[in-house]
Amino acid sequence: MDPPALGWWNEPQLLSTGAVEAMTRDHLSAAQRASAPVFLGPHGGWGYGMAAPGPSRAGPAEPSGYGWNGGTGTVWTTDPDYGLTGIVLSTRAMTSPEPPAHMVDFWQAAYGALAG
Repeated sequence: MDPPALGWWNEPQLLSTGAVEAMTRDHLSAAQRASAPVFLGPHGGWGYGMAAPGPSRAGPAEPSGYGWNGGTGTVWTTDPDYGLTGIVLSTRAMTSPEPPAHMVDFWQAAYGALAG
């Protein structure tokens, strides 16, 4: 029997590459995306249990990737296009579909650091 494949940190890989690709790929139809713009935003999709990149991207300062936006102020997004993972742990609950100022500032600084 072959040893398990090694993952990112040279540890045994728990999920197959195909499983990760399925989890992080948008599985929504155009009609499903159109019915949930407040939840998904203009560029979002949904994979298996997490946000996934949708069909379009607003720009480099707009996080697009896979992750989770929690309504109570926690956010994790991995953007494979830019090799960026961002985690925000705040106690400011989401009060509207628009991201709060501290989230906008965080992503602008994160993407800005990549450019600078």
